[in-house]
Amino acid sequence: MSYLPLGSKVTTAALGGAQSLSPGNWINSFDIATLGAKVSNYECFHIAVTAAPAGKTLIVYINNRIWDSVLLAGNAGWDPAQPMLLTSSDEVFFVWNTGSGSPPVITMWLRWDPAVQPAPITGGS
Repeated sequence: MSYLPLGSKVTTAALGGAQSLSPGNWINSFDIATLGAKVSNYECFHIAVTAAPAGKTLIVYINNRIWDSVLLAGNAGWDPAQPMLLTSSDEVFFVWNTGSGSPPVITMWLRWDPAVQPAPITGGS
């Protein structure tokens, strides 16, 4: 494959509201605007976390479906066993099982394969 970088996207967790995936707990939200995909198919190949709450579980959702879960603490790198395959209409949520301590910061590293999709999306976000 001939991957090209799409750069990184960073969010700081916020406490989930009453209608969220985890009310009162930290959630790092990567909505469509935050991800800003200029290609219709791409992947997240690495995730970096700072200030992860010690001994707490992180559940990863693509849209509203569980994709993975992991136990992280402090500053951690995470290379999923399989890259997270995404489309330009996907949103990703990192949901913690705590809302205490410092809010975790997550960086997603993105790339795309021009052999699969040769042209970027024009216009829009």
